[in-house]
Amino acid sequence: AMATAEPEDGVRSDGYLSVVLTPKAMPQVYARLSRPMSSNAGISLTVEGRRFRLSGKGRDAFARNAQMDKALIAAMRSARSLSIETLGSDGRALVDSYSLSGAASAIDAARLACR
Repeated sequence: AMATAEPEDGVRSDGYLSVVLTPKAMPQVYARLSRPMSSNAGISLTVEGRRFRLSGKGRDAFARNAQMDKALIAAMRSARSLSIETLGSDGRALVDSYSLSGAASAIDAARLACR
């Protein structure tokens, strides 16, 4: 099961943020960026004033390990918003912002659905 959110910039895109839950694996945070990132750019996610360095390439971004996934999900449950920042493949800044309103409920519902 998956809890997802779309970017809140008002521009329609196929980018999204998700928490992926399966019965046997630890929950994982995954983001599909709104456009491709530069091949040599770093990716950072900021939530509740904490900055996390994500891994990824192309349009895929994810936590570096299970410990980071756990910290991100805990922060997302109580935060109002988060942003993911990197450099786009076109050389322009790429910032995807998400409202986390209802995130805790969505994560809990997805957790129940995947049991």
